[in-house]
Amino acid sequence: MPEERPPNLGHDPKQFVIGQSQGMAARSQLADQAILAKLFFRLIFLPIWLPFRVWSMIKRKRQINAFVIARAENVAVITDEVEREITVEWVEAHPADYPLGEYDPKVMKLQRSFKKILNRQS
Repeated sequence: MPEERPPNLGHDPKQFVIGQSQGMAARSQLADQAILAKLFFRLIFLPIWLPFRVWSMIKRKRQINAFVIARAENVAVITDEVEREITVEWVEAHPADYPLGEYDPKVMKLQRSFKKILNRQS
């Protein structure tokens, strides 16, 4: 997107344009260096943060399984309505994960995973 030229370009308009171009080139080079540094640190710290990330995912799956099994314990027939009720209970119990409540886009995926858990149990 072309920028408007200022009315006063100084003594030499060519030098002004050259300076602008050099500034843009320096910024893009700095952005490239920042990306490389970020990638480098991610690769270095991968063995440190990856086990914590995996462990938190496993712990979350276990919590979800225990929650669903506890709620569906006394249910005779598993229907979509039961799955929806369990999903809404989970969303209400974890408002930080679902800021839009039952209208959050992640709720449908959560309901599908609850359905799979319930199908495995019955």
